[in-house]
Amino acid sequence: MPFDWLKSFRGRTRRRISNHFGFHVDRLENITLLSPTPVGPKYRVNTYTTGDQAGAAVAMDDEGNYIVVWESNGHPGLTLGVFAQRYNSAGEPIGTEFQVDTPPLSNQSPPALISFIDVAMDPDGDFVVVWKNQISKGLMFRRFNSEGIAQGPEVRANPSPDSDPGFMRVEMDPDGDFVIAWNEFGESYASTEPAFADIAARCYTSDGSPKGNTFLVHPPVDGIQNLGEIAVDEQGNFAVVWQQDFFVDSTPHFDVRGRRFDSSGTPLDDEFLVASTGENEAFDFPSVSMAPNGDFVVTWNVELSNNVSTYAINAYARLYSADGSPKGTSFSIKSSGSEYYGPIVTATDDAGNFVAIWTENFADIRGQTFDPSGNPVGSEFLVSETLILKQDYPLIAMAPRGNFVAVWRSTDFNGDGVFSQRMQAAHESNLAVWRSSRFYLDSNHSDTWNGSTIDTLNTFGSSTDTPIAGDWNGDGYT
Repeated sequence: MPFDWLKSFRGRTRRRISNHFGFHVDRLENITLLSPTPVGPKYRVNTYTTGDQAGAAVAMDDEGNYIVVWESNGHPGLTLGVFAQRYNSAGEPIGTEFQVDTPPLSNQSPPALISFIDVAMDPDGDFVVVWKNQISKGLMFRRFNSEGIAQGPEVRANPSPDSDPGFMRVEMDPDGDFVIAWNEFGESYASTEPAFADIAARCYTSDGSPKGNTFLVHPPVDGIQNLGEIAVDEQGNFAVVWQQDFFVDSTPHFDVRGRRFDSSGTPLDDEFLVASTGENEAFDFPSVSMAPNGDFVVTWNVELSNNVSTYAINAYARLYSADGSPKGTSFSIKSSGSEYYGPIVTATDDAGNFVAIWTENFADIRGQTFDPSGNPVGSEFLVSETLILKQDYPLIAMAPRGNFVAVWRSTDFNGDGVFSQRMQAAHESNLAVWRSSRFYLDSNHSDTWNGSTIDTLNTFGSSTDTPIAGDWNGDGYT
């Protein structure tokens, strides 16, 4: 009979457990799992493998069920299409992959433009997918319930036929209301002068009805505004972060900026400066994630140019309170000096702990956990290792207690494919001891008897009793 008394008590009252034999179970010691650990092997998400499957995004509900969406180039009869696959909390596929967009309109943005798709999910598992239709230049969204059933047709979010949306993001609050933000090319919402790139947004209720008109996230300003990410708290308030590119005396400068809004899209304050570059530096890929109470973390990477090439050398983060005030100065995310590429993305759990993941040297997907104060928890950990194939553009979705799933693009010898890995969060666990019989578990989850006679006996009760067995804390042991 297998035993696993490694049980997490995080956020729970300590309890003494007793049974009808009179043996008492008490906590033996605290065991802190310092880094997230893989749950099972990594796996390919897309079933159809001909051509490129790329541009993946992922979202998760409160129970750990999740949805992965991507752009497919090669499905029979389609030029390009948006596809999805649902999973339960154990990582098992729910049904087969299905098409999100309406087939007659399937000519979405090229898979090489991997940011032109996103998905958000509410705590109950309802979700919304956004993408760009390359023919109509429409920013489209479509809603689904927790069973994966479409709640109506696809809907256009950008109302102007003259606009041309680019990079887009969507987030959902606990009520299922959602906000979409996107880069806007070819039209300025700020003035009569054309803008190269603005950031626009629009808020919606859970039934897909707009709460108001499209609005500009930032004040009228020269330069290029590159959307980073958006994050939503439990009240529906949200933060948007972006990168601003501009010139001062013919010298390029790069800022990371942000702004907070309430659930209707009304600004809660002015935009704020997160960080500004120094000489020969460039910022890129700003990201934000938020705890339910509204505290949030902003991350970005720093690139250096040596007149030969531009490469990322580090990534930084800065913590903010729910009222938008910074908790301190910025700090480094990465501990190693290896070069890395692409965005660093984060996800925050209900307690305010957050995880950052990135691609290192176009190969390994790595990460680091931090506590709510920004202190590293453990060391950098490996999400996925590769010796031959590229792995890049990771994204992450997290459950309330910190378990998460990562998705990324990788070569599968038949174009690009979408791959994923489930991860068990770093957390405090507890070992239990049968005090009266001096029964205990060691760190390898092995049961040990130290009785005076029979040390190999490991059964209790009669043969008809229900075994006490199960994966209590989700760490893969039973």
